Amino acid sequence: MSVQDLPNPDIQWESTDQLDLGLEFGLLNGRINGEVVYFEKNTSDLILLTPVPHETGFQDFFGNVADVSNKGWEFSIGADVIKTKDFTWNSNFNISFIKNNVDALKGGTNENNPFLPALNGIQEGKPIGYILGYDVLGIAQTPDEIDALNSAAPSGNYFSGLRAPGDYIFRDIDDDGEITDNDRKNLGDINPDYFGGWNNTISYKNFDLSFNFQFCTRKQ
Repeated sequence: MSVQDLPNPDIQWESTDQLDLGLEFGLLNGRINGEVVYFEKNTSDLILLTPVPHETGFQDFFGNVADVSNKGWEFSIGADVIKTKDFTWNSNFNISFIKNNVDALKGGTNENNPFLPALNGIQEGKPIGYILGYDVLGIAQTPDEIDALNSAAPSGNYFSGLRAPGDYIFRDIDDDGEITDNDRKNLGDINPDYFGGWNNTISYKNFDLSFNFQFCTRKQ
């Protein structure tokens, strides 16, 4: 623990329960084989670094932040595509579908827990790792455009990062006249909808060649 981390005497161990149900099968005397698995993993009292107000003199502390669930399916199939005395080709394909969700935040939701608004990507009812950021309206073209936004802001400064033409202009979502943490929104999810791989081994007498492919896809 660094000097920036606030000690937390109330921290406790994470706890996890997991369910795995699988079905294996084989065909053609083992030439084709596969597996179908359903899994469910529930973690309570997930430990993460949590920001604290700067007035405390510290940056963050490790705390039991959330209860998280992971559910999904895994499918795999393999086959000896070619199997002769001198030449064999074995191929295996697998694909996984997983859904991650923050079931509960310790201390409440982002709106009423003072420690959690700065935690990017952690929000009740959403997956861990979603992208929290500002919505870009456009790019500042002239100093007059920036001056007009600053003049309308209650503090006289629309956004600290908007200084010169070429800087981004972000959307004021809560309509308070300036850009703050409250104007951040869910911009997307880094978790793939599915991922997997295709593995192959080709053998000819004493020579072996292996080639593998991996993939993942996320819908926008």
